[in-house]
Amino acid sequence: MTELGTSTLHEDRTKRTEWLAEVIDAECTEAERDLLLIAGRILRRLGQGESPASTSISEESLMNS
Repeated sequence: MTELGTSTLHEDRTKRTEWLAEVIDAECTEAERDLLLIAGRILRRLGQGESPASTSISEESLMNS
């Protein structure tokens, strides 16, 4: 990637991050922000490539809860 491309990507990512932080702060309750934090942790863990067997919940356990 060119230097201009890298710079443009960085600027775009920064703007998007700032926008999302502002929207979350303005529109979400504290409980919703907590849920988003937890969801982010789960997504990060899933993105690290753990095997599905170690993170899945069986249908049976869902039916019994």
